[in-house]
Amino acid sequence: AFFGGRFMCWNRIAQGSKNGPQLFGRLSALVARLTQGVFDTSALRLHVYIDDPIAVLRGSPTSVRRMKAKLILIWRALQLDLAFRKGQQGDKVVWVGHTVSCDLAAKTVSAQIKPEFLAELQKETKAMLSKNTTPYKSLRSYTGKVNHVCNLMWAWRPFTDQLWSALHSTKYSNAPRGHLWTRQVKQACRWILAFLDMEGTGVIRTFPLSAYLESAAALTFVTDASPWGLGAVALRHGIPIRYFISDLTRHDYERYHHQEGEASGQQVWEALTILVTMRAWRDLWCEGKFTICLQGDNVTALLMALRLQSPPGGVKEVARELALEFTKASFVPMIVEHIPGI
Repeated sequence: AFFGGRFMCWNRIAQGSKNGPQLFGRLSALVARLTQGVFDTSALRLHVYIDDPIAVLRGSPTSVRRMKAKLILIWRALQLDLAFRKGQQGDKVVWVGHTVSCDLAAKTVSAQIKPEFLAELQKETKAMLSKNTTPYKSLRSYTGKVNHVCNLMWAWRPFTDQLWSALHSTKYSNAPRGHLWTRQVKQACRWILAFLDMEGTGVIRTFPLSAYLESAAALTFVTDASPWGLGAVALRHGIPIRYFISDLTRHDYERYHHQEGEASGQQVWEALTILVTMRAWRDLWCEGKFTICLQGDNVTALLMALRLQSPPGGVKEVARELALEFTKASFVPMIVEHIPGI
């Protein structure tokens, strides 16, 4: 820094400085890459979140002890201060607010958010919904907690948009100073409460090794819809294994406000087909990777499945229901394929 006619240099990152986070991030990444380069990736895998490392080690008890010693000595040689009192080892550890455990017999890895954290979040959500106004400070803290859950429950992410939007809104409001109207975030809070009520006080995601190693393309759902009905086919390695057809009823037309046979409801029916498919064949995709293959030229439905976001209207209602469904998934369905028409 240049101040008072002289330059000043710090030997440590000044907390709160403008470039502090970026500088520390670069240092952390450099140390992590250097450390990983010392080990064979088949024996040790390292991941660092800011300043919190976690390593997965594989080998005999003797080789594992040697790798742990080498890991610590590398960091001490770099003159890094280590919080040994926080150190953990074993097949179950707590890392960045999550309990990570592995089951060698079942060949699975599980991640769980602390039940106490979720119980408190559930309590805060109910309290917020019971009041007409919410302090900005409380909403900021609440949004940060919801964002933490999103790291594991990725299907929550679309519902944080309304929270962030309310925090950064510049529109005039006649709410009391330092507060905002709860109705601005009421819809998001109701859905978050629905997730919490469904999951209870424990949110666990289990990742089977077999599903992790399997190609995502091994399971494909091909969906299609018309103004009169829905249909889908499930394929495993390209071979059809299931199908369903379902007529649209008057209840569907009344709920989404479209007439039978009218093309105006096509986007809603394409989206609804995906939801029906995921619910009907939950046993196929819940613990494995899968590809959703959308038949037709409806890009809105494709984006809904990929990002769980959509324009207002019937498709948005379906997107929320689909997000609720996807909270059961071990893997994010990142691969979608748009099949164009003639």
